[in-house]
Amino acid sequence: KAERRYKREGKKYVDTDNPRLSQFNGVTLTWHRPYEHSPQNDWRLFRGKPQPADVEQGHVEDCWLLAALAAVAGHVGGQLVEALFLRHGKLELSPAGATMVRLCLPGSPTGDCANPLDPFSGHWAKPRDKLSDNGRRIIVPGAWRLILVDDYLPFVESQQLAYCRSSRYVVWASLVEKALAKVYGSYEALRGGRLKFALFILTGGETESMYVSQWNSDDLCRRLMHADKKGYLMIACTVMAEDKLCPLRPNHAYSLLSFAAGRDCRRSDIGEVMLRDPFGKVHRMPWVELRTRLYQIEICKVSRRCK
Repeated sequence: KAERRYKREGKKYVDTDNPRLSQFNGVTLTWHRPYEHSPQNDWRLFRGKPQPADVEQGHVEDCWLLAALAAVAGHVGGQLVEALFLRHGKLELSPAGATMVRLCLPGSPTGDCANPLDPFSGHWAKPRDKLSDNGRRIIVPGAWRLILVDDYLPFVESQQLAYCRSSRYVVWASLVEKALAKVYGSYEALRGGRLKFALFILTGGETESMYVSQWNSDDLCRRLMHADKKGYLMIACTVMAEDKLCPLRPNHAYSLLSFAAGRDCRRSDIGEVMLRDPFGKVHRMPWVELRTRLYQIEICKVSRRCK
């Protein structure tokens, strides 16, 4: 409908259901369509394939969502992200200023959402109550839904995006963030969400929650090595306590990009963990520090090696 109106009247879509705040956390905001606000930057929906570097946290504390977005961007050649935006086979911003974002949301009717690469493949039946052999598998009922948003985004005085931003001048991550803010009612409502919910709404996939303190060192190592070998999505949350000697932020979500511990999980001099902060920095650390630095790890069984 928005595109038909644009062709008929030349008017771009404006989403009246998504209010624009003039201030957030004491920061003054102005709302613009990025490609009109600074056309010299050649803003696009995608620039080549989606990358974790496309996701940088701004002034809203939604690291739980952005860590998952960055992890998803690095999997299956970007197909998981592209599947959220397919518009009649095109992966570009609509000239009408309207974007449909696909999110797998809990609610009725419920569906399995089993295939994130085909969001409409989910059936409309209650998912089976099925557990893995370690009892930690989680299946959340939900269904893929289309969320319509305009492409107005908030800027701060520095002419930088206020919330999710990208140094490559792409807006796909910002529009996912905006679509979920519309579902929740505001950007402020995105503060402090659950890691497994972020993975679910982006992939529809089942997750396994691992609380690091409940695992012995060898079992934890073997489980993470298995997940890394399978190419599963992984994100993690740090402990609440601050450690000035550790570069990781306390109570903060990270994309777990790789886990390599070698054959002997008990040797601290073999292998490392690579974590990406939603603010953009990548950290490498010995895997044995997981027990003291990380509180929780979420594993989503959507393989980066699936076709």
